[in-house]
Amino acid sequence: MNKRKLFLVYLLNCIAGVSIGFYCLQRNAETGAWVLVSVVMVLAPDRDDAVKFDFNRIKANLIGALTGLLLTLIHPSNVHTMALGVLLAATICEFLNVKSATRSATVAVILISLAPAGKTFYEVAAARAIGVGSGCSIALSLTLLSHAIIPVFRKKAEHYSSQFGNFE
Repeated sequence: MNKRKLFLVYLLNCIAGVSIGFYCLQRNAETGAWVLVSVVMVLAPDRDDAVKFDFNRIKANLIGALTGLLLTLIHPSNVHTMALGVLLAATICEFLNVKSATRSATVAVILISLAPAGKTFYEVAAARAIGVGSGCSIALSLTLLSHAIIPVFRKKAEHYSSQFGNFE
C-alpha cells in the first residue's frame, strides 16, 4: 500500500479517535479530556512502526499516569513529589527498556500531578490516569482494527483487479 493511502488510514484513525474522545469529553470533562489527548498522542502515521509505537506510548502514558497517581496518593503534589515522579518514571522506562517513551512518561507524571483549584489531587490524578488508560486503549484498538482491515480490502481489490483488469 502506498504512503498516501497509509496516511489516509492514519487520518481516518485520528477522526475516529477524536470523535470517541470528544464523546467521552461530553460525558465527563475531566476524564474525557485525557482520553482525547491520549488517543491523539498514541496514534502513529507510519504503518510499519504503528503498533510498536502505540505500545511504547501506552507504556509511557501508563508509567507516567500510575507513577503520578501513586505519588499523589502518598503526598499532594509539590516540587519534591514531581521531581521524584520524574525520576521514578524515567527509571522505570530504563528498566523496562522503553527509552523512547521516557519523555512522554515524565511529562505524564507532571500532568497527572497538577490539580486545578477546587479539586483534590486524588480526584484529578485518578480521573487523568483513567482517561490516559482509556485513550491509549482506544488508540491501540483503532490501530489494530485498521491494520486488520487493510489486508482484507487489499485482497478484495486484488481479486477484482484480476477478474476485471487493473483500472489504475
